[in-house]
Amino acid sequence: AYYELGKYKDCFLCICLALRLLLKVPQTQRNVSLIKRLCTRLSKTLRYGLHSGRLPREIPVSPSNGLKITVKEQLDELKAFSKGPGSEDIVEVWNEWGHLNSEITRTAKGSAEARARMARMPIYKAVP
Repeated sequence: AYYELGKYKDCFLCICLALRLLLKVPQTQRNVSLIKRLCTRLSKTLRYGLHSGRLPREIPVSPSNGLKITVKEQLDELKAFSKGPGSEDIVEVWNEWGHLNSEITRTAKGSAEARARMARMPIYKAVP
C-alpha cells in the first residue's frame, strides 16, 4: 500500500526487510514467485522514488542517534544474500540502481547549470 500512496521510502524499507527474510530461507524452500514480485516492485520504487525525490539516497533509520543507511548499502546487503533461485532478479535491481544513480548524478550536475542560465534570462521584454 505504501507504493500506491507514493510513500517510496517506507515501501523501499519494507521490501528490503521482506526480501532479507525471504533470502535467509534455504534455497529449496524459497518462494521464488514472491521474490520476483518484490524485486519488480523494488525496481519501480527506486525508479519513481528517486526521480520524484521522495526516496532520499540516505534514509534515517533511527532519528534519535542520527544513524542513516544509504540505498546502495541496502542493495549491497540484499545482493550479498542472493544466491540460488530468484537471485537474478536482485542482480537486475542492482544493475538498474547503477543506471539510475548515474542518471540522477548527471541530472543534478545539469540542474545547477540550468538554474544559472535561468537566472541570466532577462525579466522584462526589451523594447525596440
